[in-house]
Amino acid sequence: MLLAFVRVAKADTGSGYELQSIAACVVVGVSLQGGSGSVLGAAAGGLLLQALSNLINLSNFPDEYSTLITGAVILIFAAVDAVTRSER
Repeated sequence: MLLAFVRVAKADTGSGYELQSIAACVVVGVSLQGGSGSVLGAAAGGLLLQALSNLINLSNFPDEYSTLITGAVILIFAAVDAVTRSER
């Protein structure tokens, strides 16, 4: 979708979006150790994280806080997944 928007295909166009894509999947319940998930769930996670990023930007916080909060979200949801897997 990004390539369709910018109308340019370069090798490094999507560089830097790896963290957001992993976070979007982890938020909706896809395990980092492998598991099942859905495309709609990952899209919902992406929308949730983008809304969070927009909220940070509208609050006039520096851009680094967005990356920090995305990393914190990954850690929190990965820890919750690890705890629930160990209880099963």
